[in-house]
Amino acid sequence: MDQQTTIRIPFRLTGPGLHTGRTVTVLVRPAAANFGIAFRRTDKVNIITQHATADKVGSTARGTTLGFGRHSIATIEHLMSALHGMEIDNVLVEPDGGGPPAARVLPRRGPVLRLPHGGVHVDGVNGFRV
Repeated sequence: MDQQTTIRIPFRLTGPGLHTGRTVTVLVRPAAANFGIAFRRTDKVNIITQHATADKVGSTARGTTLGFGRHSIATIEHLMSALHGMEIDNVLVEPDGGGPPAARVLPRRGPVLRLPHGGVHVDGVNGFRV
């Protein structure tokens, strides 16, 4: 991959969990080139980071669940789709619950760092509401 992207600054999404209705906050942080997209629950003891790869999918019932047991994170496909649509390759997603909130404010493609080999290009900043 010649050029990769991450977000320029961290952002938070807060709202009701899609399946639980409980308030959940997700912090999305920039990550280095070749990090990929990873999720880390911050509400659990012995926090583990799980990269969003096909071999880490624990279930596809009622959505895509990453991981197994008490460290699993449900319904990641919504955020993964938004990241893919914005061509973001590298972020760390830290929910304080079992999944991201239902559709909330997401940054637009603007607050993105391009990570080509040997340099960085910063795009402009804008936002939109889902």
